[in-house]
Amino acid sequence: VGHYCPAGAMQPEPCPAGSFMPTTGASAAGSCVPCPGGSYCASTGLSAVSGPCQAGHACPPGQSSSAASATQCPVGFFCPTGTFQALPCANGTYQHQPAQEGCLPCPAGSFCLA
Repeated sequence: VGHYCPAGAMQPEPCPAGSFMPTTGASAAGSCVPCPGGSYCASTGLSAVSGPCQAGHACPPGQSSSAASATQCPVGFFCPTGTFQALPCANGTYQHQPAQEGCLPCPAGSFCLA
């Protein structure tokens, strides 16, 4: 598990970071399973995902980090733990900072349109 064995190889090769292999018998790197969206696979040779994506970040499929700067939720969006894409703040809420887990209610006397 966590590896594949190319034809003629003397030793198994680890699946790359961003993927995993839950079973035995794989014969090519293409057999490694990309880490599903919302989770990450941090190292090589994994038999299962490393864990859910960190709050404030979105993890697309094949992600190898739980909190890469490129995956930060942008302003106007939020990312709960384990999300694979940024979610927009709803009408009546806002988010003025990147990499946040939720949105804030609009201040009294103001109107926020998502």
